[in-house]
Amino acid sequence: MRTTLGNLETLLRTTLGNLETLLRTTLGNLETLLRTTLGNLETLFRTMLGNLETLFRTMLGNLETLLRTTLGNLETLLRTTLGNLATLLRTMLGNL
Repeated sequence: MRTTLGNLETLLRTTLGNLETLLRTTLGNLETLLRTTLGNLETLFRTMLGNLETLFRTMLGNLETLLRTTLGNLETLLRTTLGNLATLLRTMLGNL
């Protein structure tokens, strides 16, 4: 009977030791996983922010170019229209 109790005690102690080791290993693995995941998320967000910054800078540059081109075209249109009006008035005055 004492041998059986001794064996059970040894078995329980070994099992508890194994469970403790398993839990410690699992917790360590989870900690590593979480740290890696957080690092990856940080890298992802930094990359996304960099890409968004580049996108907005490009968009602003394109808008600036579009506005400059549009203003240039409007200036040309106005100059041409004024020139045509001046020619029309000269022609009308010459025909009087």
